[in-house]
Amino acid sequence: MWNKLTTEVVSIHWHGLYQRGNYYMDGTSYITQCPIGPNYKFTYRFIAEPAGTHWYHSHQGTQKIDGLYGLFINNNNNNNNMAGFQKSRNTSCERTGRSES
Repeated sequence: MWNKLTTEVVSIHWHGLYQRGNYYMDGTSYITQCPIGPNYKFTYRFIAEPAGTHWYHSHQGTQKIDGLYGLFINNNNNNNNMAGFQKSRNTSCERTGRSES
């Protein structure tokens, strides 16, 4: 995910996915994950289980109401089904500056 918002942080929260051992990929800002700062990139990596139709949405302010949400369909309940949504820079809750790339 590339946060192209110029003044807002963002994180994506997934509904229906187990996130076993990957709680830090659950997208709940300031609880399990630091939000992604403006112009920063982040890849969500997790085992997509169980199979089925799931949904995701922004976990920041009114971004969900503004349209940052969607479907996530997993047709295979295979533990090797890795979802890739790569952290290009080390981010922290305190650091929300612009990326160099």
